[in-house]
Amino acid sequence: MNTVSLGPLVLDGDRAAALVGIGLFLVAVEIADRVGGRRGTTAALGPHAWLLLAACIVAARAGFVAAHAESFAAAPRDALKVWQGGFSLAAGAVGGGVAALVLVRRSPRRALPLVASAALALGGTAAVSAALPDPRGALLPRVDATDLSGAPVEIGAAGGPLVLNLWAGWCPPCRREMPMMVAAAGMEDAPRFLFVNQGEDAGTVARFLASAGLPGRDVALDREARLMAALGAEGLPVTVFVDAAGRLHDTHTGEISRAALAAGMRRIVKDTE
Repeated sequence: MNTVSLGPLVLDGDRAAALVGIGLFLVAVEIADRVGGRRGTTAALGPHAWLLLAACIVAARAGFVAAHAESFAAAPRDALKVWQGGFSLAAGAVGGGVAALVLVRRSPRRALPLVASAALALGGTAAVSAALPDPRGALLPRVDATDLSGAPVEIGAAGGPLVLNLWAGWCPPCRREMPMMVAAAGMEDAPRFLFVNQGEDAGTVARFLASAGLPGRDVALDREARLMAALGAEGLPVTVFVDAAGRLHDTHTGEISRAALAAGMRRIVKDTE
C-alpha cells in the first residue's frame, strides 16, 4: 500500500509526501537565509516562509471543507480534525500564491529564493508520491474469514462496490471512526460495508461492539490478519474502496473523515451506474 512507516507511526502516502515537501521547503528557506545573510543580498525569509506555509495549509483545508460542505454541515467540528486528512491542492496553491504575491511586493528580493524553495518542495513531494506503490486497479485479494457466529466469509469473492474497513478494538482511531462508518453503512444507496477485525477473537470483538453500542452485522474476523498482509498494510485502521469489478479503487490509512468516506462511497457507486 502507499504508506510510509516511521517506527510506530504509519502515514498515508499523500500525507508523507506533503510532510517531505514542507520539510524541504523549510530547509531550503533556511539555507537561502544563511547564504543571503552572508552575502547581504537577501532579506530574511524565515518568518515570511512560515506565513506562506500557513496560508497554503489554511487555504487547502478551507477549500476541502467548502468542496464537501454537505458532509461538514452534518458535523461542523470535523473541520478541525486535520489529522484525518482532507486538503485541496488547488485551493492551497491559490492561497499560497496570493500570500507570495503580497510578500514579494513588499520585498522583491524575496521572490527568487521563495520560488526556488517552493519548486524544490513540489519536486520532493512528487518524487515521494511516484516512489510509493499504487495499489489502485489491483484485484481485492481473496481471504477467508468468519463472522461472529463462526460462519465462513470469503473476502474478495463477491466483487463490489464494497467498503472494507480493517480495524481492531485496541486501536484508538479505529474506535473513533467506527460509529460514523456504521452510520454511513446504513444510509440509503450506500455500498456494502464489511468491517474486518484483524487478529482478535469473537469474544473480544463481541464485547467491544456491545460496550460501544455497535451492531455485529457486517463484521468479519480475520484472526491471522491475512488481509493486512495481502494488502501490504502496515497499520490500522485501513479503509479500502472496491469497485464493481472487485478492484481496489482507493485506499486510506489512518482515521478517515466523514467527507473522505462519503467521497469514496460516491466514486465506487457511480462506477456501477
